[in-house]
Amino acid sequence: MPLSPASATTFRGIIDQSLAPAPAAAAAAAVPINFCGLWPEAKPILQALVSVVSVIPGAGKTAGQILASLIQVGDTVYQQTCQASAATVAASAHSEARSIIEASLAGPAAPAAPAAVSVNFCTVWPEAKPILQFVSGIVAFIPGVGAAAGPILTALIAVGDSIFQQTCHGG
Repeated sequence: MPLSPASATTFRGIIDQSLAPAPAAAAAAAVPINFCGLWPEAKPILQALVSVVSVIPGAGKTAGQILASLIQVGDTVYQQTCQASAATVAASAHSEARSIIEASLAGPAAPAAPAAVSVNFCTVWPEAKPILQFVSGIVAFIPGVGAAAGPILTALIAVGDSIFQQTCHGG
């Protein structure tokens, strides 16, 4: 389920803001972090982490589902903003992304049958976020592209936070 071009642009802004180094670090950084350059390398690492996160006791299964959903949002943002130009920002961007996440959390359902269990992003995000934050700190130590996957996961967590703030608290 694709995002509208305006929604993709909104989330690209959140991702870019999250990836931007702090002003002091920006002066020391030789190469800026670029979502379009990092996503193709980081996505497979993040996809592999879904199964790892899912076995963490407690809310791990939910956190794995949320991570898989955020990867879908990241992939959509990549396809719509890195491979095509996008236009203005839509007010419903957060609701649109939340719908994508909740559809992904519900899992595949038969076309004529509704999902057996409805998963509410607003309920599961507070439990899943700390697990994803923990994993984002560890990912950086994965040799090779782990250094790219950590910041991308942090950016996807920022997208999740933004969706939570805008759609779960009457924002």
